[in-house]
Amino acid sequence: MRGGILNEEMFRTLTEARVVNNVWLDQYNNLWPRCGLGMRAPAALAAEAIAELKEGEREGVALETNETQTGPKPGRQPPARNHRKPR
Repeated sequence: MRGGILNEEMFRTLTEARVVNNVWLDQYNNLWPRCGLGMRAPAALAAEAIAELKEGEREGVALETNETQTGPKPGRQPPARNHRKPR
């Protein structure tokens, strides 16, 4: 945020800073696409995910995480248990 808005603007009042910051943040989250999200804006990706969840609920599909469905992820070990005998 510092490079995107705070270093580029001169604010006269705290209220002005809040208003300009909120506009910038709204645009950042709703309009500007990200490479890591498949060139989609975060709000668009969230809307797609919510739509998929609602569709799954309508179809009566139980939604589970990948780890629950397929076991632990490759290369990931379950936590070690302490098996020391009491003294």
